[in-house]
Order: sequence, then structure tokens, then C-alpha cells
Amino acid sequence: MRPALLFCPLLAACATVPMTAERAEEVCRAELARASVQPSIGIGIGSGGPRVRGGVTFDASTLAGATPEERLAACIRRRMAGDPPPPRVGVSVGGRL
Repeated sequence: MRPALLFCPLLAACATVPMTAERAEEVCRAELARASVQPSIGIGIGSGGPRVRGGVTFDASTLAGATPEERLAACIRRRMAGDPPPPRVGVSVGGRL
């Protein structure tokens, strides 16, 4: 029975911490700063010759035309409710030179 009691503090340390509104706003501001639109570009040379690719990725709220304030409020509501992040959409184009 004693070994089982040794794991109780470890289990308590793994418990989820409830999200406060202040913490949700902090996390959302950081999330929105890096997640709005993410462009990418790549150039390389392989056995098939030179290649180039480019792409852009953004989340669904950007497509919906939401203002930054609306996106922040929606993120805070989502974080407080424990819901998953919105889907991200991406477009990539590539080819040989």
C-alpha cells in the first residue's frame, strides 16, 4: 500500500491548472502574433535540377475577415472553454526551374 501513496504527489503535480482570463489573454496575444499569416519560400538543388517552392498558411478567422479584437476575444473564449484551436489553411506551389 505504501508504494501507491508515493505516487499521489506526482499525480497532483500533473493536474491541469485552470486557465484564468488574464493568462488566456496573454497566451492568445502571443498565439495571434505568430499565427496570423505565415509565408514560406524555399529554393534547392537536387538530382532533378533546381527547384523552387512557396506557400502561405493562415487560420480560419483570418479568412473570415475578423478584426484583431474579434480574433482575440474568440481566442480567449476558446482557451477558457478548453476548445481546440481553429483549423489552419495553407496553399503551397512548387516546381522545377
